[in-house]
Amino acid sequence: MSERDDFDWTSEEKKAFDRLPREAPPAREVRDRIVRELEARGQLTSRAVRHRRAARFLAAVAAGLALFAAGWALGARTLPRRAGPDDGRPRFILFLYGETAADPRTEADRVAEYRDWARALAQTGSLVSGEKLADRSDFLGKGATPAPAPGGFFIVSARDESEAVAIARSHPHLKHGGSILVRPIEPTS
Repeated sequence: MSERDDFDWTSEEKKAFDRLPREAPPAREVRDRIVRELEARGQLTSRAVRHRRAARFLAAVAAGLALFAAGWALGARTLPRRAGPDDGRPRFILFLYGETAADPRTEADRVAEYRDWARALAQTGSLVSGEKLADRSDFLGKGATPAPAPGGFFIVSARDESEAVAIARSHPHLKHGGSILVRPIEPTS
């Protein structure tokens, strides 16, 4: 409801009322006094204060990025080189067969043991990757019978096949009664 709805106005009075200016802007000194008072109460921050805060924030972000870049560069120079497809050495896949633990606690212990072996191998720069495989699989092919499925695999880099076999012999899977098939990976590029 507007203030003109409280009265019975003629159409000429309504038009005259609508032509009246609605608000006069406050005088500059009144506006400045209100702004100073709001800033003093902490209810308004000036542009200069906002700019200083933004500059401090951007400086902190830049410093954080510089520290991250320095840490990354330092880490890249000091960490042992990790094996990979581009390190020039031949790669081999170690397929793990048989002897899976039936008890979940034993399985968890075995996974931890295999993980520790893999971490130690990674420190030497020979481990590329490794995974435990799920028990289920889909076999595709015309008239073929699937061979026993491996329970997991590791891909390693080694100077030659004899070093890959030596790496496989150190795997804890053998001491648990499992077997390991070592196969060279043919470069495709």
